[in-house]
Amino acid sequence: MEAFGWSHKAATHGNAKAQYIVGLMYLVGNGIPQNYTETRKWFRRAAAQGDVHAEYPLGQMSYHGDGVPQNYTEAFKLYRKAASQGDPDAEYAVGVMYDKGQGVPQNFEEAAAWYRKSADQGNADAQNYLASMYYAGLGVPQNYVVAYMLLNIAAASGNSNAIKNRDLILTKMTQAQVAKGQELSLKWKPGMPLPE
Repeated sequence: MEAFGWSHKAATHGNAKAQYIVGLMYLVGNGIPQNYTETRKWFRRAAAQGDVHAEYPLGQMSYHGDGVPQNYTEAFKLYRKAASQGDPDAEYAVGVMYDKGQGVPQNFEEAAAWYRKSADQGNADAQNYLASMYYAGLGVPQNYVVAYMLLNIAAASGNSNAIKNRDLILTKMTQAQVAKGQELSLKWKPGMPLPE
């Protein structure tokens, strides 16, 4: 409770980081009762001061309808703002919305581009989704080697969906393709661009 008191005091004096922290505390009910109205208020204040971290959870609240009516269009705007500042979770969320046509017209090319931005930063969920696009040839040319590489990288991060999907794609690949995919995945590090 003392941590909340100090954070709240700094937040009321305009400290954007403290406003974000107070918003998080209200979101999860950390030492205080959970309160989505207060969460949204403090995240909005932090975001208004340029705190990139506040945009993504505001988008999550609109996407899931936490404390506000579910609104995909509003969620997309908030995710897009955070994604334009390089937030990998927001980039992934923008990809999902384009992929599913939620709040924006469905566009597989845009989905793949946003998944790629997030995947380049090491987001395992984005790597898994981008791999599925390479597997099916949606928004990108069909490429089992790149799909396998992405699944291998995401699986190494512990992504259970990637592990299952990697096992499925193996049935479609030649030994040479598997070897090439493994080689590419061993060379890749977060921050390195993925192959096209």
